[in-house]
Amino acid sequence: MPTEISVSDALILLLTVEALLFAGLAVSVTLAGPSELGGPPAVRGAKLAWTITAVIALISFGSAMAWLDLYTGHGQWPDSFRAQAIAVAIAVGIVSPSALGAWIAYGV
Repeated sequence: MPTEISVSDALILLLTVEALLFAGLAVSVTLAGPSELGGPPAVRGAKLAWTITAVIALISFGSAMAWLDLYTGHGQWPDSFRAQAIAVAIAVGIVSPSALGAWIAYGV
């Protein structure tokens, strides 16, 4: 019998994965820099950065779908300003790692 994850749990899980991948992007940028000993970079930065950014974008898409289901499905948009501000902040948190990742990858 298949087990389903709740939408709120899926959103939490996807945002966590997204944050961990963004940390991985930061590590890849660091590894792409020149070595302190003067050697070549440990990895090819641009290729790795764009690959991680693509995975972040895929995870962001899943997060956005969970957010849409949680906040806009069946008329569930919050009534209070505080709850609406939280919903909007979560949406910004979903979108920003992809945008920032692309910006960083472009700079590498």
